[in-house]
Amino acid sequence: MKCLNNLVTAVNFLAVSEGLVIGKRYGLDPAAMVDVLNQSTGMSWISQTHIKQRVISRSFDDPFKLALMLKDIGIAMELARSTGSATPLCALVQQLWRAAALQNDAGASVSELARWVERTNGTEISSHAAARVPVP
Repeated sequence: MKCLNNLVTAVNFLAVSEGLVIGKRYGLDPAAMVDVLNQSTGMSWISQTHIKQRVISRSFDDPFKLALMLKDIGIAMELARSTGSATPLCALVQQLWRAAALQNDAGASVSELARWVERTNGTEISSHAAARVPVP
């Protein structure tokens, strides 16, 4: 169950990070977006206890390691394979977490996933940095 919980958390963490980047690029304040998520159906453990505390604050200091999350995702995906479960979303999430892990050292915090999403988009999830608006 632990690896399945972490698989769901990994999917959610990536979705929240990408959603915040989209909103930031549109001109919304990430802190306000998290407040709205936490009062809406998008609320999650990640939005409640992680984003403001570790990403928007720029501390990126979660003690849980990115490598351990990737390991748990792998265990969950092996369980999916062994049970004949079709999990295309989770397979994509596993690939994306692998890409994030490749750009970080072995001891990186799980919070570094959000920084990877930021680098990928050229947009910082903070209330202070200017948004990079895409050119149509």
